[in-house]
Amino acid sequence: MISTAAADRQRLILVAGLLAALLLCCGPVFDPDLPWHLSAGRQYFAMHAVPRQDFLSRTMAGRPWIDFEWAAEALFYGIEKYGGGSGFGFSSRRPSSR
Repeated sequence: MISTAAADRQRLILVAGLLAALLLCCGPVFDPDLPWHLSAGRQYFAMHAVPRQDFLSRTMAGRPWIDFEWAAEALFYGIEKYGGGSGFGFSSRRPSSR
């Protein structure tokens, strides 16, 4: 049996973890590979399949490729397609340099 204080502590840790995850998910995306992921997702929708050959690199084009991130890339492309840049927290406005 867990004491009341221990149960309260566990709930507090759970709530703090969920809040931290929510804050991380709602902020802007700073992934330098995002354009690559979006390009891959765009290709999936155009082909209606996950490509089996590399189509994004210049030096390895046409070589066998196993994309283990296909689901995330398809999701990212869907967010970009239907939500635009704002779907990722991007803005066309840049901060002023005052």
